[in-house]
Amino acid sequence: MQRLLPSLNGVLIFAAAPAVLLPDGVAAAPAVRPGVYPSDFGLVLDLQATRKFTANDIQSFVHHVFSMYERATSSTHRVGAEAFRPLIDDSVQVDFPDYKIHSWKKFVAWHRWIHDQLIGDDHALGPIDVRFLGGGRYEARFFVLWRALFKDGNYREMRIEQIWTMREQPDRDLPVIEGYVARVPDTGAPD
Repeated sequence: MQRLLPSLNGVLIFAAAPAVLLPDGVAAAPAVRPGVYPSDFGLVLDLQATRKFTANDIQSFVHHVFSMYERATSSTHRVGAEAFRPLIDDSVQVDFPDYKIHSWKKFVAWHRWIHDQLIGDDHALGPIDVRFLGGGRYEARFFVLWRALFKDGNYREMRIEQIWTMREQPDRDLPVIEGYVARVPDTGAPD
């Protein structure tokens, strides 16, 4: 049994019938035949055909940016704020818990300010949820565990939720960051 589902751009997709339950209660995946595939896969193919970047491209880009942040304090492979120039919009909007950025110039000032205080830091990223927005824009949502050792001897470890917005730009091979929000999730602990 097949059912017809609408996709992006009005393309019709055939989706296989619901999974069959095996005797032990586990769902068996239906066999996929040529021309028959799940509706969400049709959406993926549609997006790949019409967008400059795939979800994996966006996820790789986010990891690339964090590796650049970590290299800002490296003595052997130092990456300065200027290296971010092709990746950051002139009017970037960044909202950190204790710092607000509203331009490329402020981004450079923040980058130098934070990294001048650090001996080193790293970022452990959780799964990155990518959303395709209109107008060649993307959103990435994820959690990051930030660990940093400061020059004054203090060590900080913080779990931070981040939401980035990026866009395609014809003259660039990578996305351009329009902005992001970084916030410490509410733990529900009493003050």
